[in-house]
Amino acid sequence: MYEDLEPIARLKYTDVVESLSADVQAKLSEAIVTFGARGLVHSGPMEAEKLKIRLNASERMCRAEYEIWLDLITRRSNGRITREDIDFIIGKIERSAAQRVANVRTAQSGGVVTPDWAAQQAEVKMHAITAAIRRELEIKHREQEAFPQSPTPQPAQENQSEQTRLDPLLNIPDKGAFNRDFDVLCRRASAQNPVSMILADIDHFKIVNDSYGYQTGDQVLKEVAQAFTRMCANKATVYRWGGEEFAVLLDNYSLAEAEALAERMRSHLAEIVRDGNPRAITASFGVSTSPEVTPEASGLFQAANQAIQVAKRSGRNQVRATTPQKAAKGKTPLTQHALSIFMRTDESVRKLDEEIASASGQPFERTIDASFNVAEKAKALEVTTVDEVAELVRKSGDTIRKVAGCFVHTTPVPVGYCVSIALDVAAALRGNDACHAYFGSLKLTTTPVSYINDFMETLALLDAAK
Repeated sequence: MYEDLEPIARLKYTDVVESLSADVQAKLSEAIVTFGARGLVHSGPMEAEKLKIRLNASERMCRAEYEIWLDLITRRSNGRITREDIDFIIGKIERSAAQRVANVRTAQSGGVVTPDWAAQQAEVKMHAITAAIRRELEIKHREQEAFPQSPTPQPAQENQSEQTRLDPLLNIPDKGAFNRDFDVLCRRASAQNPVSMILADIDHFKIVNDSYGYQTGDQVLKEVAQAFTRMCANKATVYRWGGEEFAVLLDNYSLAEAEALAERMRSHLAEIVRDGNPRAITASFGVSTSPEVTPEASGLFQAANQAIQVAKRSGRNQVRATTPQKAAKGKTPLTQHALSIFMRTDESVRKLDEEIASASGQPFERTIDASFNVAEKAKALEVTTVDEVAELVRKSGDTIRKVAGCFVHTTPVPVGYCVSIALDVAAALRGNDACHAYFGSLKLTTTPVSYINDFMETLALLDAAK
């Protein structure tokens, strides 16, 4: 039943692929020139940057194919989708994602970033985008079931008060529309259906107005609004909060998911090269989620605003998330999701990760966290709560820095990398046999015996040097 749409989808997708391919080649060439000028051709940082470019392009291709098919199917069915439609679209995306992984593996010629490691990173990226698309389709379908009788749209002149209020300059929903939608989402926020908010503030916008004039400032606002809207298409609504501030509301998004989207928005904006001055635009982001982090949904804005102030004080052009409020009693059970939240919001973890990345010369990859592997390591050590993990990081912070500095890093540093090292240190402190048993029990990580021996010897030497 989709055969008639295939030719149209193919033509649309071909345009996307051609455009993205040209963009990827331009960015790869720029990376080679940049790193070559520094004498870093085929170095770890250059290979990591090339892989990042390919992964971002793969994500954009999968997202584009999804949007093409969703548009064609819903246009034919008056905006509605069936379970059969969802299965068809997901099947398309899964096959496309598998092809993207294969392409990344083939494109990676080896060296410090191996084809297997590159393919593993691509699989993580593609799994995340496929899961996000599946969730978006599921939400859309459930909303159809919940509201089967949609009111017939009224002519604009008869329904003006119900229309979305648009900002006259940017043509996106304004603060009034935000307040209305925010109230609706707050009423239905729950642990099963979290609501997240992203606040974004253009960095040094006053300087843009003062240096280049208000017309240029208005043009910058339009370009930022367009960039954010593209990144949030079929995910969330972008609003103009006021001045150079934007807000994004995300229904059924966890803190980790919202922070990952904010990071994609940040990096996408920072990569844009404008024709005129200013040549580049950056923004600072604050993220919060209810009830996961902020118990009362009404406090989301204040929490996200506090996070954005931290981003500004930390140097701008970065994402900061609200730190979860600790429960008065009890401890947080250890799950992959709870670990992800802890690693993305704990300030000491962030600082350690950034120090390791800086010292190793590798980029700090904020869109990927190590929660999957860390959860397995924690269970191998019979650690049952996030609080125990946090205590291990606190106690071994100095050792983590020293151990990380003793090994050569050839890949980007993910969020929570320092937590992984803390668990390795805890295993090593239990003795040689226990440490070997610990590494041998891990299914997600293959660790050579030579590395385990080097790790144990490094800890012994560091301890002797105290």
